[in-house]
Amino acid sequence: MKKIIIYFALLIGIQPVVVLAQVSQTAVPFLLIAPGARAGGMGETFVSIADDATATHWNPAGLGKYPLSPDWIELPAGQGQKIERIALVKNDMPDNNYKQYDIWAVVSGRIAEWVAGKPSGVEQRIARQRPYFGLYTPLETLALASLKNGYWKKGINRIIDNPKSLKSIVARFAGIEENQAEPLVKKILNLNNGMNFDQIDTFQQTIAQLLPSDYQYKDEINAGFARLKGAWSELKIDTRGYSKFSKIISDDLADRQLSTAELDSLAFGFDTAISKTPRADVYIPYDLVINSNINCYESHDGMVYVGTDSGFYRFDPKGARWKSYGLADSLPSLKITALEKMGRKSIVVGTDSGLVYFNGIKIKTYSPNQAAPSGHIVSIAALSDQDIWAATETDLYHYDGATWKNYAFDDVTVGEDLTKIMAKFYRAIAVIDSTGLKNEIVALNDLSGELTVGQKIKLPFAPNFRGKITNLAARDKNVWIGTDNGVILYNSEAVYHFGYREYKAAKDITIQEIAESFLPQGDTAKINRLAEKIKSFNRIEGDVISANSTVLVYANVLGSSIYSIAAPTSKKAYVGTAYGVVEYNDGVWSRYAKTETIRTPVHSIKNESGELWFATTDHVYVLAQASGQVTFMHSNYLVQLASDLYYDYFAIAYPTSEYGTFGMGITFLSYGQQDRTNEIGTVIGQFNSYDFAWTVSYGTKLARNLAAGISGKVILSHLADVGAGLEKGKGVGFSGAVDGGIIYEVYPKLTLASTITNIGPEIAYIDADQADPLPRKLAVAFAYKLVESPFNRLTIVGEANKLLVGLNNSLQTEIDEIIPHIGAEYWYSNYFALRAGYVYDKVGVQHYVTLGGSLQYNRLRIDLSYIPSSNENTNRLGNTIRISLNVAY
Repeated sequence: MKKIIIYFALLIGIQPVVVLAQVSQTAVPFLLIAPGARAGGMGETFVSIADDATATHWNPAGLGKYPLSPDWIELPAGQGQKIERIALVKNDMPDNNYKQYDIWAVVSGRIAEWVAGKPSGVEQRIARQRPYFGLYTPLETLALASLKNGYWKKGINRIIDNPKSLKSIVARFAGIEENQAEPLVKKILNLNNGMNFDQIDTFQQTIAQLLPSDYQYKDEINAGFARLKGAWSELKIDTRGYSKFSKIISDDLADRQLSTAELDSLAFGFDTAISKTPRADVYIPYDLVINSNINCYESHDGMVYVGTDSGFYRFDPKGARWKSYGLADSLPSLKITALEKMGRKSIVVGTDSGLVYFNGIKIKTYSPNQAAPSGHIVSIAALSDQDIWAATETDLYHYDGATWKNYAFDDVTVGEDLTKIMAKFYRAIAVIDSTGLKNEIVALNDLSGELTVGQKIKLPFAPNFRGKITNLAARDKNVWIGTDNGVILYNSEAVYHFGYREYKAAKDITIQEIAESFLPQGDTAKINRLAEKIKSFNRIEGDVISANSTVLVYANVLGSSIYSIAAPTSKKAYVGTAYGVVEYNDGVWSRYAKTETIRTPVHSIKNESGELWFATTDHVYVLAQASGQVTFMHSNYLVQLASDLYYDYFAIAYPTSEYGTFGMGITFLSYGQQDRTNEIGTVIGQFNSYDFAWTVSYGTKLARNLAAGISGKVILSHLADVGAGLEKGKGVGFSGAVDGGIIYEVYPKLTLASTITNIGPEIAYIDADQADPLPRKLAVAFAYKLVESPFNRLTIVGEANKLLVGLNNSLQTEIDEIIPHIGAEYWYSNYFALRAGYVYDKVGVQHYVTLGGSLQYNRLRIDLSYIPSSNENTNRLGNTIRISLNVAY
């Protein structure tokens, strides 16, 4: 609906151009003044960028683009690849958005980092060659070539002085002693040589068995194999040459016989597989030290943590160094099953035999008195080191800083009995299994008589779980528990099951009949599955329930298998189900349809600094949250004419999650105080003159790379309180106008944009017959990101403006009236910016340079622009200084 509104609004706004653009003069030219010192510093062009609150003036389509509107960034796995787990590593970028986190993932069993740009030459070479070390399969090679805007980097390049230095490089990377590095060095040599050393041995042994004792070039063959082995250890294997050479050998050995001609070809063919110079660098896979299945993956304090079947590992991305931990380091088991960050540096480590924690230096265990769970830990949620939740497949445990407990406490109040306590705490479970619950509570508390007021009752968590626990998330007092039979919320007072509906039998009825009543149009297979789920969830042994009995029946996706949960706040949660993501917002559930592609199981949801990451098997989707912005600019204007002329501009952008972004702007130009005179020139008083405009804007995304926006404005021009001489009325005019704009991202580096502004009725002051048109204007612009790196960004912008009034001149005149603007903006990280621009108005005989800069800290940015003085005839704005303040919220 919002797209239709935008299209029609733009159409209505554009149509009056032809009708109204028949006059040669314009009123209220203050509408053309460039607000925002940022735009002022880059040649007064901002139509193609429009990424702050000044978009309400420059191009309302900018309100529909990130960062003023939320955006989805899609990172594909690549053809044939599967994203299995993700972790977010805080980087050194000073951004306040998703860019401050690097995405690390397990892609098809391999550790990888998402990197913008293209693979290096070494990576492409490794990907093209045969996958001897298993580092790249043919599908991975294809994936590297097919991904756009980035790729999953699975290793690093290291310069080597000589082959002997490789051992020390590998030892440092793996975090081991050099005398332990030989097996890993062999893996690296196999990978970078494009062949396996064992294959050379196999060839040599096979040929030796078939080599005639009287063959004259026997020594040359033996020497050739020796040279080949030496070349392998010195990284001098010519990958393509060896590929051809090995194929010849394989073909020759196919019949287990070697002719003299074949032997001669072999004896003098070794050099084709040997390069004259060794490789200058080597490629080292990130997961070089990992030799078993990766079960869990987490990051904390800039580190990546990996849990495998053979131990616990930590990787430092900055230092490119691993550290491994095993049984000697106090792990209860080598099989690591769950990881969760805790506090500033610590990681809680779950195994198949209980849990421990890593404090950033070493692994620490809980004392026997703390009664930590000793079973198979499937998930952990840590709010602090004094508030941790951990789950086995069938039970939930909480650590309060003193002991671990798999139950909650309830203080008996006046009038309460066990039935009321169960109903209050267990809710739905108490309805379907009151007898079983009561027996468990009695046994746990060793109850033998009536409850007394103030008595503490232990209420076990385990009866709540009618399926295996899959994951946990916690925020404040809320604990979210995902199971393979739905999602559960425990808010410290009661347990809530979602995705099920109560059914109370009016008579004795079979489970099959209940399922049929819920699926009257369902096929037999679906009815049978629902019947089995009813039996399993309600723990019904027979096929019939008696009258007045109650069961819980699967009702929606919240009762399906839960793959992931994130709880950004106490009132909001995102649940990855077998059928996509569902959002919980302060008690209300809804399908999370922010992007059409998240309709499949989402196995990982991460929340950091208000941003969200969703991982499916074939994509990582980043929800880059929008930021509202407020901007204000003040500038003394035309300082060479008067000291009391000034220009003020205020704007605010307000994003919404569902309906695009709204903006509001106020423009005010003061002409200062004027003298009022009579017919003979005597001063009889003073009055103030000013122009004012109030703008309301809206922008949204119409397509993946297209945003559009529209603005409506009210214009007040207050030139004088009364007319001059015998004129009746006041020198005050009113009008309204519409702006429209689009921004199209051709590809990530190039953006095109266009606006049409100030489309509205003419404005009159005293005599309606002397009304003047508004300064209707068409702008066409581009922005090109010449340099785009984390710490250096250089953007070139250009814009051409044309007033749409008096369009009755010759074609050459109309062309001459086009005013080009050109500018550039350089940012160093997000700390400061430098800008320059140039404006050339041929008909108005104005051409001048603009300069500018910015300082930014966190969400506050101060912009400054300056137009240096030059020839007064061609630069009437010389010495104009503009200062603006921009605050994101």
